[in-house]
Amino acid sequence: MNKSNLIILFIFFLFLNYCSEKNEIDWVAKVGDVVISQKEYQSRLNFSSFLKDLKDEERIKKVALSSLLAEKLFAEEAMNNNYQNDMLTLMVDQNQRELMIEYIRKDSVDDQITVSQEELSLEFKRKTRELDVKYIAIADLETAIKLREQIESGQTFEETALEYIDQMGWHGQSIPTKRIKYHADQPEMEIELYKLDLGSTSNPLKAFGEFYLVKIDNIERVKTMSDFDKMIPKLTEAVRARKIKEKYKDYYTLKIYPGLPNVNWELLENVVDKYISTLSYPENPSLQQNILPENGQFDSDETIATLKKVKVAQFSNYQWTIEELFQKLRYGPYAFNLEDKASLKKSFFYNIKLLLEHEVWYSLAKKLQYDKDARVKEEHSVWKSYYYAKYFRDNIRQEGSSDNKSDTDLYISKLSDKYKIELNKKLYQRSRYLGQDIFLQKQHFANRSVTPPLLAVGDYSHWKSKMDVLFEEVLFN
Repeated sequence: MNKSNLIILFIFFLFLNYCSEKNEIDWVAKVGDVVISQKEYQSRLNFSSFLKDLKDEERIKKVALSSLLAEKLFAEEAMNNNYQNDMLTLMVDQNQRELMIEYIRKDSVDDQITVSQEELSLEFKRKTRELDVKYIAIADLETAIKLREQIESGQTFEETALEYIDQMGWHGQSIPTKRIKYHADQPEMEIELYKLDLGSTSNPLKAFGEFYLVKIDNIERVKTMSDFDKMIPKLTEAVRARKIKEKYKDYYTLKIYPGLPNVNWELLENVVDKYISTLSYPENPSLQQNILPENGQFDSDETIATLKKVKVAQFSNYQWTIEELFQKLRYGPYAFNLEDKASLKKSFFYNIKLLLEHEVWYSLAKKLQYDKDARVKEEHSVWKSYYYAKYFRDNIRQEGSSDNKSDTDLYISKLSDKYKIELNKKLYQRSRYLGQDIFLQKQHFANRSVTPPLLAVGDYSHWKSKMDVLFEEVLFN
């Protein structure tokens, strides 16, 4: 075999190896025809809060995969039997709605934002330094420009400031001073000050309805952290959040505000006031959704019971009733302040306005067919599987004997015989438990969960025995 043929053969084997690697990384496990991808397993592994209490990483990984396999078995059986109930339909639809809103927001605003090296350096400087400044507050821009020209001509800032104080009739007053400290939402004026060198004076800066000339009197290093590279992720997020907020204001003005529906606020406030007056506050704040009534469970008060129409839909002739509005708040990504009734009312109306805003986003997303977006479909399929598994399992519990846990344990164990389970040893062993990344969680729309929680099946004895055997045969040999 000559040298050329050897090279071709070598390249061919490299190609085969590449294809093998590509196929290998597609999945961690299979349940029947359902694939648990590496991405889904790693995400569910890292974002399930109860796992962190298990300590040992191997046990954490095993419990996570065991729970995920159980979920897929329940979901597969539910879908194959065309299982449905109203709450399942509601939660599946709500999840798709939130995903469509999230991705149109990201595409329209968030992903349009870039952060430069210069912006990161300035943010680092703001985080690690505080400024002592002297300043003059001036009522009009023309006067501010003239004073700045005097300083450029050779007059000191102090001389200029004291002359202005005398001209204004503030005899005997000293030049105002201030210490500038870092805050993520500082006014643009204060961000501009960090661009100045020690001893320099700013151009006129507008803030709080006035114009300011500011001199940097002292720069003090207040934090010992100096590893810029390690801080880059947090610095980037701080700059991005601020820029997104500004861009969102523009997008809101152009796209969202014109589409906001008309609301009969007087009627709505009347209903909310009456409804809040009937509430008893849950001791556990996590039960805050329960302050809103279930379908059809409204108070008997006449104003609430009549459920008069409230105009909240801009893109069709359909109008939400008070009841429908409350249900959208109950099952959407909205939280309420239960500190007292005044706080609750304030948060109630904030959430209503947020809901109306979300409805405009959703209408835009529907027009642009975000339900067919690959990212929405991929993430929605994960949540859909979770909801089918959860409600199907709950139905088994309700229909079982008094020992619901045992019935469910036996049921899921039998399903593992019905559907073939396959495990990918190499990918499983390669996975790592990284814990919950709250930083990433906050980037999601309305602070919703990054992934669904795992079903708790750790105390199912029959299921655990079957998983122990499977894991021993496939993963640990």
